[in-house]
Amino acid sequence: RAAALITQHDVTLSVTAPCVLPLDEAALIAQLAQQDAQDLDDAQRVRPLQPMHPAYVIYTSGSTGKPKGVVVAHASVCNLAFSQVERFGLHANARVLQFASASFDASVMEYLMAWAAGACLVLPRQGILLGKPLAAMLDQARITHALLLPSVLATLETEALPASLQTLITGAEACPQTIVARWSKHCRMTNAYGPTEATGCSTATAALAGDRPPTIGRPIDNVQVYVLDAALQPVPVGVAGELYIAGDGLARGYLHRPALSAERFVANPFGTPGSRMYRSGDLVRWLPDSQLDFLGRVDHQIKLRGFRIEPGEIENALLHQAGVAQAAVLLRENQPGHQQLVGYVVAKRDHVLDTHDLRRKLADQLPDYMMPAALVTLDALPLTRNGKLDRQALPAPDLPGAGWQAPRTPQEEMLARLFAETLGVPAVSIDDNFFDLGGHSLLATRLANRIRETLAADLPLRLLFEAPTVMGLADALRTQLRYRSLPSTALLRSKGRQAPLFCLPPAGSLPWCYASLVNHVEADCPIYGLSAPEDADGAPLTAVEQHVAHYIAEIRKIQPHGPYRLLGWSIGGLLAHAIATQLQERGEEVPMLALLDAYPMPKRRSLFRQRKEAHRGSELQVLSIVLKGLGVTMPDALTAQGGAEAMLDGLIRAGVVAAADRDTIVRMKRHFDLSSDLAGSFVPGTYRGNLLFLRATIVPEGMTAMPVERWAAYVRGRIDVHDIDSDHFGMLDAPFRANIGKLLGVALQTSSAAPEHPHPASLIPEEEQN
Repeated sequence: RAAALITQHDVTLSVTAPCVLPLDEAALIAQLAQQDAQDLDDAQRVRPLQPMHPAYVIYTSGSTGKPKGVVVAHASVCNLAFSQVERFGLHANARVLQFASASFDASVMEYLMAWAAGACLVLPRQGILLGKPLAAMLDQARITHALLLPSVLATLETEALPASLQTLITGAEACPQTIVARWSKHCRMTNAYGPTEATGCSTATAALAGDRPPTIGRPIDNVQVYVLDAALQPVPVGVAGELYIAGDGLARGYLHRPALSAERFVANPFGTPGSRMYRSGDLVRWLPDSQLDFLGRVDHQIKLRGFRIEPGEIENALLHQAGVAQAAVLLRENQPGHQQLVGYVVAKRDHVLDTHDLRRKLADQLPDYMMPAALVTLDALPLTRNGKLDRQALPAPDLPGAGWQAPRTPQEEMLARLFAETLGVPAVSIDDNFFDLGGHSLLATRLANRIRETLAADLPLRLLFEAPTVMGLADALRTQLRYRSLPSTALLRSKGRQAPLFCLPPAGSLPWCYASLVNHVEADCPIYGLSAPEDADGAPLTAVEQHVAHYIAEIRKIQPHGPYRLLGWSIGGLLAHAIATQLQERGEEVPMLALLDAYPMPKRRSLFRQRKEAHRGSELQVLSIVLKGLGVTMPDALTAQGGAEAMLDGLIRAGVVAAADRDTIVRMKRHFDLSSDLAGSFVPGTYRGNLLFLRATIVPEGMTAMPVERWAAYVRGRIDVHDIDSDHFGMLDAPFRANIGKLLGVALQTSSAAPEHPHPASLIPEEEQN
């Protein structure tokens, strides 16, 4: 609701305001030159200026995600300005560093430090600096006073400290004693504290010595602080309570947020009638010397699986380990409802950290429920533009290190992905214990449901406790394999806020043929796989129209309206194109269509028919393709004797597949045999949009290459062709997944201007609904 916008012509803006003032416009420059150079007086204002009128509005993050505009009065600014002159030893010859971004309230402290003392404010031309460039700038600009966060100080070496530096103020986050011990020897160092709602600074220490952990000091002039319990009663010395702030530093409240203002700016029972105090949400305690000890945020306390945890306690335990210079602990929620503790550590100079050794030492000091599920070593903790720890930039746990074993079979690969998805980690080793990685009984239930949902396996929860590794569970499942039933839709990836990606399988494959691709697709969307339709007797549907109608119905159960994103491989690609054109005819948006080696066929031939003719009589070849689509590798020793039924009996005797899987394999072979007829009867419509086409470049002997140009008549948009060095049936083999996943990720991001699409409750496991 800005009344005016001050800008320049070369700044592109996406906002509007009632009055736009381009400062580089000649007419405006001339108009300003005619104005009186003196300060405004009350006669020129709308009304006389009063001390409690707003001086500025600054926005701060909201716990709900909606920023809050804090309205700060002239009286509060004046009180802070004059308090800082005395506390920080400011004088007219001082040179104050303006380090903070103007969107950070610490910048107000910096402006006022210079202005109130008549000193020089130094604005670095280079912008935000850290490490050696910051040290060089401090020296070149002869800075005498600087406000730098502990995270910023950790990037500097005291040897590079300029001789000009007289006073160093830190704050905005907890300052370790090690930082104070290093810097307080070289200059006057003060730790300041204050929320935006109290004009940036409410308390400050005297000069620190580094002989004990720093406090946040005592209140500055004309500010009162109270440490209260839940009943707003003062707590004794040494007892933790919530910090409330009153006095001249208090802001007026939140702009246009009366309810939130009333919640945080409450009546002050200790002040004059009508006075208020700000509920900071910070946990503190009084020390015997009347200093305030900062203990953390009231709302940073974590409740994880019924236990109350203070991350600072875990961070403190990490900082006491040999070789650890910095530490941070974060409660990550990579998926809704799944939380885990992750520790981040930075090594001291010339030290190498062994996370396994750190975990062993932590286990001696912390109870099990406080142990991080993972420890991540970093070169440095990420910082925001304001120099604070950037929690959003802390990475997900790294891939396992030495000894990590990759999946050896398609079954292990699928289970490993489900383990990682449930635990919220990038990947797991096939010998990693589910419960050692942070799994518990609730997550075990969720994993069992995902295995049932995705693999159609009847998995007793008991089995997961008996075989808690990918390797062990894959072995246990071999006797009661994955194909008892054929789910019409498989939820391959559950997380994501954007419109889903729907994947149509090639002939003879179940939807989880795409499961090995999912981890390589970087996009904020769920991914579903669809199964080929069958009639009530389990026989494949024989008409393209039947397939398309079935798929559209299944897709709309999940996502009633567009925009839709579709991926199809082989015959699945042809059907994806047909689905896209029909949805567009119904007025729906289909901003993404991707095909894996799928071509519209001549009237009497198809890629599948070529394949069949090239291997006429080779039932072994067909059976091998079908088994590959189901995630089973055909053993090299198997010979083509006695037809498909005899070969299938041999696979069962060899333990490659279970006897109970015979029906599913036969059904999938029927789908494969039908695919050439489906492809031959496919009559393309016209898709209005760009097509991503991934072409297999290896053409087996006896087959002819298909030209992508066949799609030109049926696509009203650009056709982006990318070659994959694979044959048609190996498109999603291990060497090619990363490249294909990257291409799909780019296409999904390009089409991601879609609204958020939450999952229907019917497709979410019951305990997740609850």
